[in-house]
Amino acid sequence: LVMAPLKNINYQVEIVNSLVHLTLEQKYENPTDKFLELDFSFPLDPRSCIYRFTAAFGNSIVEGIVKEK
Repeated sequence: LVMAPLKNINYQVEIVNSLVHLTLEQKYENPTDKFLELDFSFPLDPRSCIYRFTAAFGNSIVEGIVKEK
């Protein structure tokens, strides 16, 4: 198992009234010349809401489909 090392984290936070809009950007680097298969997960507060998810792989951008729980 090869782990793609985390190279950079960037947070942008905007607070409006009682809402917080948080943008999280994480940059990973594949240290090999092979494709890696991975699972990406992170804990969320039960009161949080995700309304958009995108991932960029080189020049390709994947737009996630967010569904109601």
